[in-house]
Amino acid sequence: MYEAYHCVDEFVNQNPELFEQPIIKSFFQEQDHFLLLKKAIEYNDENANQELNQQFIKFYMTYRLVSYISVLSRRYTNDYDQKLKKHQDRHVLILDKPASEDDDTAIIDLFPAEHDAYDLHGTITDIFSDERLINAINDLSKKKKRILELTFMGQLSIKEIAEYFNDSSQNISKHKRDAVKKIKSKLS
Repeated sequence: MYEAYHCVDEFVNQNPELFEQPIIKSFFQEQDHFLLLKKAIEYNDENANQELNQQFIKFYMTYRLVSYISVLSRRYTNDYDQKLKKHQDRHVLILDKPASEDDDTAIIDLFPAEHDAYDLHGTITDIFSDERLINAINDLSKKKKRILELTFMGQLSIKEIAEYFNDSSQNISKHKRDAVKKIKSKLS
């Protein structure tokens, strides 16, 4: 496959569209993978070529699995939020009704809260056993970690989390995306 090339730089320069693909860029950020490519091209090493192929297959399957889980978690949380909202709209409690017709404030909101309504009895790291994942989560700021806890353990919507932090939904969503991105980058 690489017989037409004498050095790895020549291969990279001849195939710029290949090396512009995000998954290829991410794969070759690891030095070992790039060294295997170099051995396969410059020394025409068939074992290095096979090892490179195996490493890419493993990397690609991990990438697909993480992407799949990410999409599933996003869809399930959205579906859950929609079902919960539909259920809440159909079955409004008396305390959830507005205090008056002119005001949108619910009756329950007129009573002061005595404790944290979002006490989850544990942290997000308690549910994982993978040390790399736990370390990646522990490297996050307290706010980002709390956002992930409220999202995945507390099943709260972005809007509810924004109310909890007295922040905008957009900012909470950005923090959540950043946290997931940081975790993914530390795991890859």
